[in-house]
Formats: sequence, C-alpha cells, structure tokens
Amino acid sequence: DTKIALRVELKSDESLKAEKANLLDKREKQQIVVKLWSTLNTLAGSADGATFRKYAQNLTFRSLIKLANLQLEQMYPRYYLYPEKEAQLALCVEDKYQGGEIRKVESLSGGERFIVSLSLALGLSNMTSSNMRIDTFFLDEGFGTLSSQLLDEVLDSLSALKETGKLIGLISHVDKLKEVIPTKIEVIGVGCSGFSYLKGPGVKSNINCNS
Repeated sequence: DTKIALRVELKSDESLKAEKANLLDKREKQQIVVKLWSTLNTLAGSADGATFRKYAQNLTFRSLIKLANLQLEQMYPRYYLYPEKEAQLALCVEDKYQGGEIRKVESLSGGERFIVSLSLALGLSNMTSSNMRIDTFFLDEGFGTLSSQLLDEVLDSLSALKETGKLIGLISHVDKLKEVIPTKIEVIGVGCSGFSYLKGPGVKSNINCNS
C-alpha cells in the first residue's frame, strides 16, 4: 500500500511539474506581449493622441533627413544631417571637414543653409505617396548667398535632377544664372514708371505688371 501511495504521489508530482512548466512557458510568452504593448504605450499612448502624433512626426522627420542626406551628398558632401537630440524636430550637422564635429545648423553660412534647405525640399518631394508625384519646383532666391564654387555645384545637381524628369524654375537676379540657363522669362522694368513686362518663351504678348 505504501508503494502504491508513493507511485501515485510521484505521478501526481510529475504531472504538477509538467503543468508548472507549461504555465511558466505561457507566462514568458505573455510577458513578451505585455512588454510589446508597454513599449507601444510609452511611444504612442495618450488620451489626446499627442504622444502618437509626436512619435509619427519623429518617424517622418527621420525619413525626411535620410532622403535629404542623399541630395546633400551630391551637392555638398561636407555635411551630413542628424536629428538634434535635445530638441524636437530640429537639425544638427556633422562637419566631415572638421573631424566629424557636430554643429548646429545656425552655425552654417547663408549659402550652406540654402543648400541644406534645398536638400530638405528635394527630400520632401521624394516622400510623397505613390498616388502623387512632385516633379515641378520653383526656387525663389537664395542663390545670391552662394559662392561661385557652391553655385556651380548646385547648378550641376539641379541639372542632374532635370534629367530625371523634374522641372525646376529658378527665380533670381543673379547674373550668372541668366548666362547658364537657356530657357528663361525675364521681368523687364520700364524706366521709372514702376511697371515692368514679361519677355521670353511662352509669353504671347507684353504683360504689364506692377513691379
């Protein structure tokens, strides 16, 4: 009788051990799920949706920086953009000519800031959905802040973009642009009258406009 009782007890013990192992396995799997939801709640959980919007904006911002860096590499490879850690949706730059020093965007020259802005604009155009493409750009000024070398590099990059099917219009008073751009519409002032007219391809007649 004692042996039988021991066998029953051992069998019961083995059954309990198997059940315990099964429960521990379920708990471990459940902890993984809880950790996942906890992480998601930390990133995006708030009653008003503000945390989620902030998280989504951060993802979009990082995608924009990645695409902008591809453009910046072609135009001005000295700099590489990074999201600033201490400020939301702010930029800093790595200066490759200064041993990888991290600098604030505000420390860049006017011409360099123009190139960074142009890179961001071009990167933004590549973020559009498959149902919409942005193939036309108008760049208003900023070219006057560029050195002659930087201007040449930017124009080369814009010419390369033209080969991809993008139409880029430049609005500027820089004389060099007038020389290198074959197709242009000029705004010509009429003496001291305060009026001007358009001249160029596609202009069927002189159109007066207040200057």
